[in-house]
Amino acid sequence: MRSLGFSPTQEESIRYWNKYKSEGGIPFSVFLNILYAHSKAEDCENEVMAAFAAQDRKKNGLISTKDFRAIMCNSGEKINPKLIDAVLKESGQTGNQIRYATVVKTLLSPPADY
Repeated sequence: MRSLGFSPTQEESIRYWNKYKSEGGIPFSVFLNILYAHSKAEDCENEVMAAFAAQDRKKNGLISTKDFRAIMCNSGEKINPKLIDAVLKESGQTGNQIRYATVVKTLLSPPADY
């Protein structure tokens, strides 16, 4: 699901597996139904943007790196600080202020497959 741009939590993935598994796994037709249902329930980009926008006091599209790290380390699924550094580097956002829309785009892009 992640390689297709979805972001199910580990708990959601386990729930899907337990609910739909049959002998040998999940049939492809059922997998497509799971993707469709999950796509209706998931709105990652807007959820993540809203979390960062809440910290954007000047409403200029920037938040402090400190606030970004606090959100990423303390909200939802906890993220390793080294991974946060990698995301910031990958998105080209360094310094005390970051453009969070750019970081969100990097976060939600599927990883390179090479």
